Amino acid sequence: MRWCIVNEYQMLTPEHLTTAAGQPRLEIFPMQGVQRKPVGKSLILTCRPNVPDASLVADLQWKDNLNNTILPKP
Repeated sequence: MRWCIVNEYQMLTPEHLTTAAGQPRLEIFPMQGVQRKPVGKSLILTCRPNVPDASLVADLQWKDNLNNTILPKP
């Protein structure tokens, strides 16, 4: 499971790989469609691939609305 803390005002929406039942998908928690936090406040999101063989999924990355990678805090 991966996590990310966002410390600036951003709206993040989950992008599901697919929504068909039984198909591979990416679950993002909490499950609200949009997360809003004011500047200076933290936001923690986690994601988990829901696939038949999770060992085949590697290098998950969070991206912002400009496709920049959001790096985890050290």
